[in-house]
Amino acid sequence: MSSKPYRVAQWTPSDYKFLDKWLANLIIEVQIKYKDKLALLMALHPPAEDEETANGETPLIVAHGTEDLGLHPPVQELLKAIISDPKINMFFHQMFWQQYKNPDSSKRTRIPCWQLMIILIDYIMTRAPEYNKTSLVGLPINVILNWPMATTAGFSAFLNDKVNRLFKSILNYWGKFLSSSASCHVLTDDPRHGWFGEDAMQAMPNFDLEFKCKPREKHYGFTSWDDFFTREFRDSIRPVASPDDDSIVANACESAPYQISTAVKKRDFFWAKHQRYSLDFILNMSDLAKQFHGGTVYQAYLSATSYHRWHSPVSGTIYKTELVDGSYYSATHDIQDSPASPNICMSQGYLAQVAARGIIYIQADNPHIGLMCFVSLGMSEVSSNEITIKEKDKVKKGDQLGMFHYGGSTHLLIFRPGVKIEFDTRGQTPGLHTENIPVKSKIATPRTTCNIIMSSKPCCVAQWTPSDYKFLDKWLANLIIEVQIKYKDKLALLMALHPPAEDEETASGETPPVVAHSTMEDLGLHPPLQELLKAIISNPEINMFFHQMFSQQFKNPDSSKGTRIPCWQVMIVLIDHIMTTAPEYNKTSLVSFPIYAILNWPMATTAGFAAFLNDKINRLFKSILNNWGKFLSSSASCYVLNDDPRHGWFGEDAMQAMPNFDLEFKCKPREKHHGFTSWDDFFTREFRNGIHPVESPGDDSVVANACESVPYQISTAVKNRDFFWIKHQRYSLDFILNMSDLAKQFYGGTVYQGYLSATSYHRWHSPVSGTIYKTELVDGCYFSATQDIQDNPAPPNI
Repeated sequence: MSSKPYRVAQWTPSDYKFLDKWLANLIIEVQIKYKDKLALLMALHPPAEDEETANGETPLIVAHGTEDLGLHPPVQELLKAIISDPKINMFFHQMFWQQYKNPDSSKRTRIPCWQLMIILIDYIMTRAPEYNKTSLVGLPINVILNWPMATTAGFSAFLNDKVNRLFKSILNYWGKFLSSSASCHVLTDDPRHGWFGEDAMQAMPNFDLEFKCKPREKHYGFTSWDDFFTREFRDSIRPVASPDDDSIVANACESAPYQISTAVKKRDFFWAKHQRYSLDFILNMSDLAKQFHGGTVYQAYLSATSYHRWHSPVSGTIYKTELVDGSYYSATHDIQDSPASPNICMSQGYLAQVAARGIIYIQADNPHIGLMCFVSLGMSEVSSNEITIKEKDKVKKGDQLGMFHYGGSTHLLIFRPGVKIEFDTRGQTPGLHTENIPVKSKIATPRTTCNIIMSSKPCCVAQWTPSDYKFLDKWLANLIIEVQIKYKDKLALLMALHPPAEDEETASGETPPVVAHSTMEDLGLHPPLQELLKAIISNPEINMFFHQMFSQQFKNPDSSKGTRIPCWQVMIVLIDHIMTTAPEYNKTSLVSFPIYAILNWPMATTAGFAAFLNDKINRLFKSILNNWGKFLSSSASCYVLNDDPRHGWFGEDAMQAMPNFDLEFKCKPREKHHGFTSWDDFFTREFRNGIHPVESPGDDSVVANACESVPYQISTAVKNRDFFWIKHQRYSLDFILNMSDLAKQFYGGTVYQGYLSATSYHRWHSPVSGTIYKTELVDGCYFSATQDIQDNPAPPNI
């Protein structure tokens, strides 16, 4: 078993055996101290060990009692979300199951279920990090989530807006404790675990001389853990390098060099192996970002035992500041040399685009530098970036800009193109195992001038898609050819504005520059497609999802045999084309779900799974579908309501599929379009009176079929909560009924499900006589599907 270091900057142990020991001890401590609390939570919400267990019978879940657990309020909210939100419920079950599929998982300490995670995090809320020279854990929640977050479900969960809001509340709550006097319990002289004990003082020699403190007072005069964490150097310590020489750039933080990148692009594949920076995303799509396109980025990370305040690298004027919310436990996949490694420290380049951060633009007095940018990046628990200066402030090199609170962190210095800058890393090659360079000391020197231009302002059932995937492939191939011919110029412009990469390997290499002229408006897209394109371009998570899903689709089984849309750029133009088309009839390749057919393979990927559970993406596609619905409700959609033998809905082929149409449905066969005013008017057609009479209308013991439908599934003894996403897709009544108070009346009841065909009747009818008690419309996901349930990877997932 290797003892190779895999944690940097002392935030967690350098040997994973110590990390496992720390976590095992924490679990034992909590299982003893909170035995009753854990037992009650397990009784209320019994865990399943894995998907195999979950596919078997599971115990009935108790619907009451979570308030009896006495959890801290934000942890109670997380528990409530796991219980009541179907997506979050699925994420937290799956991530704890999937962690055991990771390499070497059998050899490592694991938290087996989310129920134990809840109690562990709740316990952390009143604990401050103790010192330990072999197993210092400055990021305890990150350690708890370390293995689950490295799964497919974890990747999705920690890019979910609601999950991030919940963890932000948890971290803010913990931050209040760490800022209180109660957190001083670790600021002692205990030889092994106190921050002023023998072991800690060996790691922080000359502490009394270097830092402002009162060694003779209790807790060295610090009023809280955070007061100790954000301690200041004494006035004579860390002098400013050449304070009157503007050609010397000072180190902004007490930090170790991680990476230097030149010719950095506005947009790049920041999630791929090399984690190349995307300036637009780092700078939160600011108008100022364009001034840095093609410039230089220097990144360095801070250590747990070091100094956590930021200082101005240059003399100048504060031009603009911004605090950006971000994700807290999101990390890139498949970049580690060892599966034992945590993702966060290995994902520092990635975090620059998605983590919570503070952005400070400084107009340097040195014209050879001009406008530059400092970016503070919170990692995991370190969500708090405090900026202590404001716009228009004059700063001298070495003046304080702000500070990190509570834990691990990294930062960037960004210079514009034309600033040819030489960095002094003290002979070190930037990477994960470099040593700290003192704050305010020399870090770089600009060598040439640049022109400064300041901005004036800062295969399926029911005939919905073909039953043979070869016909679906043919339909899709024909659609692509049609669009490539009809919208040649539009597609070429989009490709020029945002060039695609063939796959993640290509993405890890050099990519062509993005065209800076022309605009999205020149594409002439329908408004909701324009909004989707804008989101893909401007939102780092959505940008990553759409790049990844189109590259990952080629890794699916049999991917070489089917027609694929090669990139999201083609997808945009295809869906835009669909906005003014109505489904034609075709007896072999009827495609009534054209957008679904376009997204069929991408949505079956890890990135697609995450994307189509993303709230913002679902809102964007809701707008697209509403826009298409307006067209399908207009007279323009009647062009397919004709008697063309092969493709018309009143042609020979269609009438063979819908025999006796004129006799069964209300229509006017002698009028144009059979009297229908739109495709939707045709789709929602009514039966003539006398067709499909109600069976036994006077007998309330007979329940009528509510829809013209085919039986799909009958389930009895249905639970309030179950594993709806796994192979057997067992119903969860609470989630189906949107957590209604009425749901409990149906616990243990029966569910019948039937599906409708494309050529049939689409109105619903009451199955019983009675009184309407309540109605509700619930928004949901549009292109989300379960994974790994198909016998054949070729059919669509829906």
